[in-house]
Amino acid sequence: MQSILIEYLRFDDLATGVMMPDKSYLRLKASEPVGSVKITIGHKELLQKLYDLRYEVNFSQEEKKEKIIELSKLIKSFMADFSASEEEPIQIDLVLNPSELGLLPFELLLDDQDIPWFTKEDKKVILTRRIRQNFIAKEEKWPIIPKVLFVYSNPTYGSFREVPWKEHRSFLKYALRSWITEDMDQNDENEVFTIIPNASLLDLKSKITEADNSGKPFTHIHVLAHGTEIIEPFDREFGVALSNENNKPSKVEDFVTIFDELKIKPFTVTYCICDSGNFISPISGEKNIVHSTHKRGVPIVIGSQLPLSFGGAKVIVRDFYNSLLGGEDVRRAIHKTRCNLYTTLKETHDWMSMVAYVRLPEGYADYLLENNIKRELAALKTIRSNADKLIESQSGTIDDYDSLINDLNSRINILGIQIENDDKRDSQLSLEMVGLMGSASKRLAEIYFYKSRLSDTDSLELRAQQRKCLEESQVWYKKASLSNLSHHWSLVQFISLHYVLTGEVLVKYATAAEIAIENAIIENPNEVWAYGSRLELGLLLNQPESELMETLKKLEDQAKKIDSQDNFPLRSTHLQLMRYKEWWIADNEYSEVKDKSCLQKLISQVESTF
Repeated sequence: MQSILIEYLRFDDLATGVMMPDKSYLRLKASEPVGSVKITIGHKELLQKLYDLRYEVNFSQEEKKEKIIELSKLIKSFMADFSASEEEPIQIDLVLNPSELGLLPFELLLDDQDIPWFTKEDKKVILTRRIRQNFIAKEEKWPIIPKVLFVYSNPTYGSFREVPWKEHRSFLKYALRSWITEDMDQNDENEVFTIIPNASLLDLKSKITEADNSGKPFTHIHVLAHGTEIIEPFDREFGVALSNENNKPSKVEDFVTIFDELKIKPFTVTYCICDSGNFISPISGEKNIVHSTHKRGVPIVIGSQLPLSFGGAKVIVRDFYNSLLGGEDVRRAIHKTRCNLYTTLKETHDWMSMVAYVRLPEGYADYLLENNIKRELAALKTIRSNADKLIESQSGTIDDYDSLINDLNSRINILGIQIENDDKRDSQLSLEMVGLMGSASKRLAEIYFYKSRLSDTDSLELRAQQRKCLEESQVWYKKASLSNLSHHWSLVQFISLHYVLTGEVLVKYATAAEIAIENAIIENPNEVWAYGSRLELGLLLNQPESELMETLKKLEDQAKKIDSQDNFPLRSTHLQLMRYKEWWIADNEYSEVKDKSCLQKLISQVESTF
């Protein structure tokens, strides 16, 4: 993704300031020469124009559109031009050092046809904000397995509507579906997803600090509450309506102290709070909870610079977290969310109100790929666990299988995007992604097979889907094999699927696999998986039963050396052998192994180890 840096500076104190007509700022764009630009509006006048966009102001949609067009013209004269860039997607990395510039709603910028720049599907331009900060010496690795805290509040004071916390809870749990299994007890689920209902500021501080001190900090925090204006002598701000004993909303400076002493900051904080990103106070940016949270070292902070509708809040929590926790680039997640706000809630201004502060680590693309491999492994393991339980129970419904199919298709789509984005790098990480795609496609075919046992009406279609997924899996495994002939697992899976689909044993590939297996065993005295590959390859090559049993014995001995509570190497081998027996032998569309009696003996021997 191309990133274009646009940065604004001025002399004097950057932390406080008032917007004035003809006030000069320095503007930097990428490697272009530094230029000087002026704002053409005063602080009070801009506040009035923004106030006219608020939901409580009784203007028609047409009148508000005219006001948006007027504001867009103002911002366009101040913003560096990026329209000529042909590459996409593009991130506009907007660095707003003077605090008063945070008041400008850059997010509503329109093109020459009065279409919002940052809601286009055909030309993806993604606006993110940030502030320039000192180098953070201790950059923690970004999380693989998320730990999400959901905080909501329905205070007893004031006349606030009840926040839609049930919907937000459902959306977050759905986004976490790859880490939350159906049979999890509450303690295990709390390791991934924790809720604080009707939270006070003390509740929030205590829970976040406790997690940080335990070495298991929250990676993502989602706050759903009402924003409410706090007016004090000589100043004003939008605070957070939490459930406090004094029946008063929490001030921004009190709220953000939560993040000051944390050893490890959360990586993402989302505020579904009206005016959480509102720079109403010219005295200090510290009166803005989104800005202040980002300033304290949280890399990604999402909020709203104007009132946020309940519908808009639901779109944000649903689309942003589903994309982000699904492994997408955070910038793409922001763009998708803003587009959906614009297309599904046209009567609101939530699409321009959403503000995103983003500071990405160096080498974010490498991080994203490496982390997503680990994340996909964890997610696919959860799906595999759910599928195995469903198959073993023999009590699943068509809806149960459809749910698994949807989950797997979602993972496959994400893997496909990541492989496409990284295809030019030819890295080891890319090869692992390709192998994961092969594994996911094969598992999807298997789920279609078990679903077909429950459905006579769709049996032909489901059989076609099975074969299509197996053929796709074969293609992915072949790609992984050709990229690395020393990777015995990919080779054997490619040979296996080619045999099942065509009845042909690929002798040259089998020879390469035998060499790769032998090398893996020589290089690592504790090698386990190579024996599983050798066993399956021997079965396909119709090796004598005595040789296969000897290989299985070595697999059992090696498996005992590793710490695996669920005996995963042997269970994985058993699963693959059962595919030949229950699926590929039982279905005359596929080629059978030649010695079915030996296959059964191998299965029985593996089962005796459980």
